[in-house]
Amino acid sequence: MNPEMKIKSLTIKQVRYIFDQFPRAEVINVIGSGEPFCYPEWKEFIEEFKKRRYSLLLLTSNGILMTDEIIDSLPSNTEIYFSIDTTRLGKSDPRQENVRLVMDNIRKLAKRRPEISIMLQRVFLKGTLSTVSEYLDFAKEVNAGVSFIFPLCYTKETFEEFYPSIEEKEDCFRLIEVAHTNGLRRINRFASIPKLQMCPDPFQMLFVGVTGDVWACCHMYSARPNIDKKKPFFIEYWDGKRFSVPSYQYKLGNIFKQTASEIFNGKKLDLIRKRLYQTSYDAFSRRKDYFFTEPYSYCDVCLWRWGCVG
Repeated sequence: MNPEMKIKSLTIKQVRYIFDQFPRAEVINVIGSGEPFCYPEWKEFIEEFKKRRYSLLLLTSNGILMTDEIIDSLPSNTEIYFSIDTTRLGKSDPRQENVRLVMDNIRKLAKRRPEISIMLQRVFLKGTLSTVSEYLDFAKEVNAGVSFIFPLCYTKETFEEFYPSIEEKEDCFRLIEVAHTNGLRRINRFASIPKLQMCPDPFQMLFVGVTGDVWACCHMYSARPNIDKKKPFFIEYWDGKRFSVPSYQYKLGNIFKQTASEIFNGKKLDLIRKRLYQTSYDAFSRRKDYFFTEPYSYCDVCLWRWGCVG
């Protein structure tokens, strides 16, 4: 479900068609701007998933709609990333009730379905280090792993207000490592300074939106509500530089107009893969000089790939 798009969700008939396009797929990852448990044909979706014998169902949820019925419907080979940024708010904060509800829902899931893998995903913001230990304690309570990500900023003002310092990142990482040593089930490690990583997405998967449009990676897929014919870029700001990212380049086709095989083995994705292999380790130090005149050159300095966001 994506409330930001004119088409809110795929029909179950379209879901079946997409599943049929990937006969050798192993993992189904439901990710995006919407809440998966709002999907009106959830029961039919789960039935289709179970028929295909996939190895893993990955979901990202805010946890509010984690009812008993939803919990009982989940396949045993499910992993859920809960987007929960804090376990502590002031008593007068209007969000406190929702935070308590989500925490109780996660506790209920952990008790009722211990075979379901739980991950707590937090956007780590400037000035929130004091709440990290309590957050990690909750993760241990529900036998969850943790994934800390950094905010994607669109202006200098939001970057300066919300993006954590290197020192804050390092202190946070130390707390996570100590918790991991003391029994925290699993952590997704991050770097306090930009560090080149090989992006696996174009080699392993395709990202299909509710309109059938196919994207090359999770970063461009997540930005898609801001992409249309009138605005084929999205804006990002990081450490003194504002970029217009040519996101339109990463739209590969449409699953209802081409086969998955044609898209996955097509020229666009092949050029993106070559670009990833050619990225130099000093590319990020030259980031401010990039103007993205070459196709797919954003891959060289992608904030996700260098561990600066998400």
